[in-house]
Amino acid sequence: MAKFYTNLSSGDTVTSIQNNGSQYDISISQDIDAAEVKASDGFTSGTGSPVKISVSGSNLTFTVVGVGSSTLTLS
Repeated sequence: MAKFYTNLSSGDTVTSIQNNGSQYDISISQDIDAAEVKASDGFTSGTGSPVKISVSGSNLTFTVVGVGSSTLTLS
């Protein structure tokens, strides 16, 4: 699918596109700033238990509640 970009002209609003854009098969999305991505309950692919990821020094630990954890040492 091709992506088209445009600027909003005066009188156009983000809200009006959100409310009425489906009539024209358009929508609004926003890039994610990776510095702001958080998953306090863990990450999931949509199935199974969430995976919590923590970093301490050079250790990266993946933990699944009720299953266990695995630690990688980065070098």
